[in-house]
Order: sequence, then structure tokens, then C-alpha cells
Amino acid sequence: MAVNENSEQKDTAMKFVQAALSKDVQQPAYAEGFPVQKEAFHAAYTDSVENGMIRYDVDWEGMVSSLSHPVIIDETVLGAILEEIKPYYNNEQPLEETVSHIMGKLKTYIAEKS
Repeated sequence: MAVNENSEQKDTAMKFVQAALSKDVQQPAYAEGFPVQKEAFHAAYTDSVENGMIRYDVDWEGMVSSLSHPVIIDETVLGAILEEIKPYYNNEQPLEETVSHIMGKLKTYIAEKS
């Protein structure tokens, strides 16, 4: 997040950035991703460990502190995967066929995007 030097609404933009990065906004649990505010991340991490949500012997705090680029999830790709994987999870379709369907959708999506 950043505020453009030439913005006509610098003060408002700065207040928005400060609010978005505040502990109050960052601390609630969300479905995906990690809080970017350190105190909020530590609180979420501690809560996850105490509630048994983290099951791997991984130094999450060390790993997250080394991250430098955000991940942007392509909702179209995710949607295609989630849609095509349902029959597999319901034992209605073999894995190979599921992967083939997913790859077909993704190839079409990439071709249309190019």
C-alpha cells in the first residue's frame, strides 16, 4: 500500500492506509492469508497454536517474517479448480480425469487471457 505523492487526497489516503494496517483491522481472523501487522500476526499465530490449528513443526513466525512479496490469487483459476475437484472428492470421478478437466479449463483460460 502506498499514497501517491500527487494525490489530491493525501491525508484521507494516509488515514485509510493507517486504518488498513492497524491492529484492530488486522487482528480478526480471516479465511486466507496472514495479517501484515506484526502484533496481529503474533496474536493470530499464538491463537492458532493454542487451538491446534497449526499441525506442522514449522517456524511460521520466522517464515512469514522473511516474506517480501504478496500472493495474488487468481479467482478464476481457483474457481475452476474448486469446481472440477468436487466430483473427485465425492468419488464420482477418478483423479486422472479430474486433473485432465482442470488442465483443460486452465489452458482455455490462459489462451483467452493471452
